[in-house]
Amino acid sequence: MATPKKDTITTLSDLTPDPSNANKGTERGHALLDTSIERYGLGRSIVTDRNGVILAGNKTYEAAGQKGLDAVEVVHTTGERLVVVVRDDLEHGTAQATGLALADNRVGQVGLDFDFDVIQGIADDGFEDEVLSFWFENEIAQEQSERSWSVGELDHKKSESFVRPVIAISDVQTVERAFRATGIKNRGDAFVFLCSAFLKENTVFELNET
Repeated sequence: MATPKKDTITTLSDLTPDPSNANKGTERGHALLDTSIERYGLGRSIVTDRNGVILAGNKTYEAAGQKGLDAVEVVHTTGERLVVVVRDDLEHGTAQATGLALADNRVGQVGLDFDFDVIQGIADDGFEDEVLSFWFENEIAQEQSERSWSVGELDHKKSESFVRPVIAISDVQTVERAFRATGIKNRGDAFVFLCSAFLKENTVFELNET
């Protein structure tokens, strides 16, 4: 096993973001992470390779850098021992400790937005076994299909009975009519179209009664 490079990482600026990071992140996730660091300080560690390329924790790295937190504590390991980060200033049951615990879980949930084109690219680069250890093939295909739709691409699928605007979709019958009016047979695709069109037009829809 390669020997880790010693004493080459002394500040945040010595680190390199992962060029193939599969998490695009979200605006709200970034905002919550910023709030967490500001209120509770840094919690979890990040992981790099022996050359300082970040493998896990890219968003934390970005947020810390934006706050000017350039100092780092480096722990060299070969993955055989759990690295425990001890916050000596915190005690369980206090507001600070409770807030940090909640923030850790919530930021991870809200800030995750996988880029399945990147994931597919990783698989195509010879790491298919690694990718398929965590996703089924149909999950990747489905995500890529759903994310490929845009309002412009779907415009040609609208039937003549689907026009804008202005009636709220407020009951099951109206929803069913909305699905049929798009002219799209696949209900999932029809739903994506309706949501996309709504977001683009910032309005709701009127359906012809015929």
